[in-house]
Amino acid sequence: MLFVLPLLALVLANLLRVAGPAYRSDEFANLASAAAIAGKVNGLSDSWHGGYSLLLSPFFRLVPNVLEAWPFVVLVNGLAVLVSCLWRALVK
Repeated sequence: MLFVLPLLALVLANLLRVAGPAYRSDEFANLASAAAIAGKVNGLSDSWHGGYSLLLSPFFRLVPNVLEAWPFVVLVNGLAVLVSCLWRALVK
């Protein structure tokens, strides 16, 4: 349990240095779908399942430029990792 928080801090510190997502079909499709759900015009959304995109879409709605949503995406992903690690540690 003691290793989880320093590890999470290290991962988040490294993720915040990244300017945006790597171009891979799954990351790109989820972010494009989230932006489309939030009302941002793009021709890039597709038929992927919308659960993760729906979770991210409020952050795309809050910012005027879709590139500014990236820190929020990192935060959501970091919280998901934290909850997953804590759940695993507490359920044992």
